[in-house]
Amino acid sequence: MTTLHTSTQQYLTYCRYHKNLSDLSLKAYEIDLKRFVAYAGARKSIRRIDKHVITGYVQHLFEEGLKSSSVKRRIACLKAMFRWLEFDEQIEINPFHKVDLRIKLPHQLPRNLSTDQLQILMTRARQDIGLRTYHERQLLKLDSIVSKGNFNQFTTLCAMEILYCTGIRVGELVGITLQDLDLVNGQIKIRGKGHRERKVFLPDQDLIRLLGTYQYLRSRLFFPDHSEFLLNSRGKPASTQFIRKLLKELSERCGMGEHATPHMCRHSTATELLNAGVDIRFVQKLMGHQSITTTQRYTHVSDEELKYQISAAGLRGGLKKS
Repeated sequence: MTTLHTSTQQYLTYCRYHKNLSDLSLKAYEIDLKRFVAYAGARKSIRRIDKHVITGYVQHLFEEGLKSSSVKRRIACLKAMFRWLEFDEQIEINPFHKVDLRIKLPHQLPRNLSTDQLQILMTRARQDIGLRTYHERQLLKLDSIVSKGNFNQFTTLCAMEILYCTGIRVGELVGITLQDLDLVNGQIKIRGKGHRERKVFLPDQDLIRLLGTYQYLRSRLFFPDHSEFLLNSRGKPASTQFIRKLLKELSERCGMGEHATPHMCRHSTATELLNAGVDIRFVQKLMGHQSITTTQRYTHVSDEELKYQISAAGLRGGLKKS
């Protein structure tokens, strides 16, 4: 008898070596499947998992107070496993057959930062390390200003600039190595979801100079050096949690009611590019989206932009005044 626990381990092994998933995705799969095993029983035969167990699990997740998006993700993981078990002939009947699971998600537009909010954040991040501009004279002063004690502030500034100017994910940001950074040609090699590689481009010499200064100072302050580009004040590679914490603290220093997140920076990049008339296919490539449908989520316009465009169109201007 093959137990549920054994089958889930076999599926995770298959995912690790054949599905080309990132470490983060594998970890999420493992956590989601462990929770289902805990619910259904590790020693239970895989063949005894039927549609009643599945529907009961969905109800259990909602009773635990999970959001619809979280429930949908966990069930999608489970469905993929049973599809593989059926293909591998470990089960004869897939418990998801003839199960009507329609988990409705609330329609939410991606949250992004306004231009004013971005300006406030960037200005404060520069001020925190004594910068007004990225001119060469200004950057040379950092040699005597930046230390281990305030290095986190320098990392905050560089993280914000890279996130907004390239639209990359926070996991991709912390994965950038010194070897990935090509300041001569103004580009960065990014390893995205599923280990797919792409290039993103640094838009101007100001940003290239800033990142070059960061690269020099991190190597001077911390030895032995790490291959990861972004470091914390202890000289260790920055984690995704650390970057989120830096942006939260920056938002608080700016007195913003809503905390900025790396993903909001990403949304802002896509929204600004599309509003500026950049072809959606170029935005898709920059963002690393496999499907253009994902990119189309950003084609919404803000209420302010809509109000401005309607006003600028002068709809009532052509009407005769009585």
